[in-house]
Amino acid sequence: MFVTVCNKEYLIGFEVMLKSLVENNPRVIEEDIPFTIISNDLTSDDLIVARKIHNNISLKTYDSSKYYEIDELKKQQMSFGDYAKYEIFSIEDVDKIIFLDSDTLILGNIDRLIDSDYNFGAVRELYIDQYNTGVIVISKKYLNPKITNDLINLTKVYGITEHSDQDIINHYFEDVIKDFPIEYNFLKTYNKKVFQNTGLPKYIKILHYIVKKPWQQKELVSLEEGTLWTERYWFDYYSKILKLKND
Repeated sequence: MFVTVCNKEYLIGFEVMLKSLVENNPRVIEEDIPFTIISNDLTSDDLIVARKIHNNISLKTYDSSKYYEIDELKKQQMSFGDYAKYEIFSIEDVDKIIFLDSDTLILGNIDRLIDSDYNFGAVRELYIDQYNTGVIVISKKYLNPKITNDLINLTKVYGITEHSDQDIINHYFEDVIKDFPIEYNFLKTYNKKVFQNTGLPKYIKILHYIVKKPWQQKELVSLEEGTLWTERYWFDYYSKILKLKND
């Protein structure tokens, strides 16, 4: 099962990600691999375009009151991190989930993730000593609502940290995470200029648009200036979504 966390603002990101996933991984359709969206914001009517791409999509809501104390901490510290990702661990009765952030783009074959036997697998970041939680493979061993509650309680203890839920998930699973190669979660800020000429899809399976998203208003900040060229890959699939919307 594939899983993401999404709201109305990120819906276009999910649609583009889904389109890129099925185009580069036809087995998703052939094997009818389900995709669950964790959201208290979206409704079935919001998924009309997504279901034209892949019909086996479901919505999973959650009890947001569990996050009340975290939301209060966020207000105090002017933090906007979304901790709903903890809900992925409350998905039960499946052998494995592949979690994909809705700001990722699938540029190649990801059979390695689909066929992985890791209990918990992720890609280590280059610039900080932890794993990025935008792409995770989790076996049924760690799919338990108790883990969601543990992560919430840990956040209450540690407070709002620099990398939000990613810090807490890394701390909780620090002894069990196994590495996937960097091409399965390549952050746009890595900005390997050689790829501008040779093309990302030759090397990268999953491109992750951290910080500003391609569908958000452009801001001239130094962090983004060197990475804007990567957005052309996202807009290639976005144009296909526009055609679906007009059908």
